[in-house]
Amino acid sequence: MKKVILAVALLALSSLASATDVGGYWLWEKGTNGGTLQAGGVSLGNKLGALSPSLSKVGVQATFDRSTSGKFNTDRWTATASYDVFKVGPVQTNVRAGIAYLDPQSPKASNGGAGLIGFGASYPVTKDVALVADYAYQKGNNITKAYNGNIVTAGAKYSF
Repeated sequence: MKKVILAVALLALSSLASATDVGGYWLWEKGTNGGTLQAGGVSLGNKLGALSPSLSKVGVQATFDRSTSGKFNTDRWTATASYDVFKVGPVQTNVRAGIAYLDPQSPKASNGGAGLIGFGASYPVTKDVALVADYAYQKGNNITKAYNGNIVTAGAKYSF
């Protein structure tokens, strides 16, 4: 139920603004417990500048990824907010913070939440296509501590 509410809220925000981004990415996680995960995922994001010019540097993003590289498959849902910091040539950098919902597909593992904080970069290839890369540190409670660690993603997005 939490995932549905989160997805609906982010889609509502996306429909209010004009520039929706849809993307795909590859994720690599190095956990503080020494384990690694790899996952493929999709993202839906938006800049909030259409709501107010003062929000032109603020973005929201929802992602879903699935890892099949660990002991068992794990679904991960995130919701983040970002703030554009500076440009280096054509590359736009940002800082981001948000939450993750982790759902291991095993009766022996519990699902739960985690916080994440990080930064990202976007390199425009064309007017509508950009290459993106992000780094985040994810930290959960006792239930999801197995997923604490560094997360790197790389992918591409298309802006409507």
